Amino acid sequence: DYCVLYCTAAMESGQQALAVCLTQSVNPDKAARKQAEEQLEQFKKQPDCALTVLGLLMQPSVPIHVRQAGAIFFKNLVRQHWEGEEGSANLIPDATKQQVRDGLLDLFLCVPQQLQLQLSEAIAQIASYDFPQRWEALLPSLVSQTTVALGTQTPRDWVKGAGLLQIAHSIFKRYRHEFKSDQLFAEIKYALGLIQEPLLKLFLSAREDLGAATLPAQCKEIIQVLTLLASLHYDLCAQDLPEYFEDHMREWMEGFVGLLKYSNPSLAADEDDTEPGVISVLQAELVENFALFMSKYEEEFQPFLATCLGVVWELLVATSLNTHHDLLVTTSIRFLTTVSTSVHHSLFAQAEVLQNVCQKIIAPNMQLLQADEDVFDENPIEYVRRDIEGSDSETRRRVSCDLVRGLCRNYEAQVTSLFSAYIESLLATFAAG
Repeated sequence: DYCVLYCTAAMESGQQALAVCLTQSVNPDKAARKQAEEQLEQFKKQPDCALTVLGLLMQPSVPIHVRQAGAIFFKNLVRQHWEGEEGSANLIPDATKQQVRDGLLDLFLCVPQQLQLQLSEAIAQIASYDFPQRWEALLPSLVSQTTVALGTQTPRDWVKGAGLLQIAHSIFKRYRHEFKSDQLFAEIKYALGLIQEPLLKLFLSAREDLGAATLPAQCKEIIQVLTLLASLHYDLCAQDLPEYFEDHMREWMEGFVGLLKYSNPSLAADEDDTEPGVISVLQAELVENFALFMSKYEEEFQPFLATCLGVVWELLVATSLNTHHDLLVTTSIRFLTTVSTSVHHSLFAQAEVLQNVCQKIIAPNMQLLQADEDVFDENPIEYVRRDIEGSDSETRRRVSCDLVRGLCRNYEAQVTSLFSAYIESLLATFAAG
């Protein structure tokens, strides 16, 4: 049991002293904090430092804020000292690295959720150096434990499954932006061989379970799992379209469309919330997948395009102007823009379609909202600067402007006519008081 191993190693390596330093590292007193930070730097030079801090994380008697500081300390230790120049004084010994790799996943599952985010980032950092050659057990273990938690176990452990999927996403998300190379494609091929089939099975079963779930807490947990599965779908398709995903595109896309139609009033965000709710986060991730396929795999995506566009369109029309919907709205409008500038722009060609897009999607999202007025009142110069420079690229108004430009590439006369009439009606309304 590596959890016991870490605890034993930590006790032998000055766990109590480390706990004191971590406690002082969050002390409001600047002098005490500075002294603790200097001592922590010295701790990093100890060969068993990584095992010491991991053992500390396992101790329920240690206050959670100290363990959180320890998790951050471990993440930084990995980032700074896992790899370095040969002979570096602070390089973590190979034997210690092996102990960490052997037990880190099990330890992750033993600690509270508050610590798991930092540990998942640390695992991803280690994986960027060691996966798969020096950490061959990582992905098979991830897949098998996730399959048990979300597949064969009754009842399903959605929280544990989400934690495991978060690790996988932390490892694979770099595929979204890495430069193409033989080494990268070899790694992706290896990962696909282990994860592609279980991923689809988990997605289909989670979607089915969501339809049957009634308790809000359970629905929320399932939605978080589905969001991570959609993120992993994007990660693994970001470089190239794998054969398995192409063969099973119908199951994925039909599942995405069904989830974009999902609603649950018990999980709806309050009107004054600024952060997106779990459903909005899921649906934004689904639309991001559509946008990826539209931009990179247009031919393969073409059979599903009209249906996907239609459901995103309906979602946009039904979505409020509340701030917590901003992520979903901006993501969806960008997808419409991508379609409008593609060879499939004819999907917007009908007069009724153009009118609905302009009046029901673009116009409402071009409005000056109360949040915009508040920003302008607080810092008008900054507001104008962002508007001129286009640094407000993630706002509803900016993405709506981009959609207008996209439509005008092929339907400039029609769009100009529609907005001219709309502006005239607004002026008439204003004049009438």
